[in-house]
Formats: sequence, C-alpha cells, structure tokens
Amino acid sequence: MDEEDYFNREEISKILPERALAHLRTIVQRCFFYILIGLGFLTFVVLNDGIVVGDRANHQVCLNLAQFLYFGLYTGVFLFPIMVTRIKSTFDLMKSQAALTGIAVMGALAIVHWKTMMHWYLLTDNRHYIHYFGSALYVWYPTLKYTLVPLYVLSWFWIFANLKQSNASKVFLIFSIGVSVIPQLLMEFRYFVPGFIYIRLHLNAFQWKDLVGEFILYAVINYLTFYQFLYQPWETSSGVQRIMW
Repeated sequence: MDEEDYFNREEISKILPERALAHLRTIVQRCFFYILIGLGFLTFVVLNDGIVVGDRANHQVCLNLAQFLYFGLYTGVFLFPIMVTRIKSTFDLMKSQAALTGIAVMGALAIVHWKTMMHWYLLTDNRHYIHYFGSALYVWYPTLKYTLVPLYVLSWFWIFANLKQSNASKVFLIFSIGVSVIPQLLMEFRYFVPGFIYIRLHLNAFQWKDLVGEFILYAVINYLTFYQFLYQPWETSSGVQRIMW
C-alpha cells in the first residue's frame, strides 16, 4: 500500500463519521414531528398498560392474517370506478409475475382456510354492514370465503400496479398496513381508513371519469345507508334498532 492510498483511507475514515452524523441530524430534523408522535404513542402504551382503551376483555391482540385480505377487498370495492379503468396494468403485472401471483393465491388460500377469524360482536350485532359480511363467510356460506381469494389477490396487485411509489415504499406500505390491522380480531371499516387514504392519495394521475365514477359510488352508498337508517328500523325487546356503519 503506497503513501497516497494510506492518506486517502485516513481521510475517508475521518469524513465518514462526520457525514453520517450530518445525515442523521438531517433525518431527525425532517422527521422531528413524526418522532414526537411515535414517542407520544409509546408513552401512552406504557401509561395505559396496553393499547386498548375501554373494553379490554373483548379487544385482545391476536394474529388475524385475514384482515390483510379484507383490507385489499375493501380498497378494491371503494376504488372500483377507478379500478375498472386501470385493470389492464394489473393483469399485465400478474402475467409478468406469474410465480409471485401463484404464491399470493396459495398464501391467501392458506390464510382463508386456517386463519378466518370472526369476533363474536360481528356475528351477533346485526346493526352493522360488516355483520352480514362476516356471517356470510363464517356461518351462512362457509365455502364463500374461498371464492373471494381471486378478488383479494387482484385487489392487492392492482394497488401495487397503480401506486406512484418506489417498490421499497410499497413494501413498507404493506408492512405498515399489516401492523395496523392484523392484530385486530374485530373487523371494522374504520381500521382500514388510514391505509386506504394513503393509497388513494398516492395513486397515479386521475381522469375526470374516475372522479365522477367515484362520486357516484359514494353517493349511492351514502343514500342507501341514510335510507335504511331513517326509514327501515325494526323493533326488538330492547327498543328500535337501525342499520349503521
């Protein structure tokens, strides 16, 4: 090793820690408020002795892998008008990644077969839309859950094909959604909202017909919900009951 190489290595050994520290300082500055939120959450968990607020007995942490599949279907349903106009790119991705598609289908089938879990709230409280979905999968038509596997897989491939993010960001998105929904036994639409909003905000450019279709879909859903709530109540021993989200 000549003298020039020695001094170059010595300079690099001095510069690297300085640059690493500078990058770390930049990251902390840019992510300062995210770090505060994370620390606040950890403080809450410690002081609260857990993440649950309220009925701890019926809100236990579990490994409900099917929630990940339900999230994909939820996204596909509520973005359906946009999904149908961009379905070709999804099929192209699935064809180009045939092995990955096969693995996804087999994985989804395994989850559906062994990890379909329903909270007893969903099976007994018929005032919510999700009761009828859960009862159909778990009680009324148990084989129906297998027929939904292609829709689960298609929805997730559509998300991947249409997000204007790097592959690393997409992988991190999957991880983040999994962390937020998989530990929940109770399936509720509100658990899916943060991930859905992120996906909706990071889709590729829209055409006017996408937005019109989306508006019509949401208007119809809201109209039917309000109509059922206002005009189709039913009587029980505990009083008047109404359908709600």
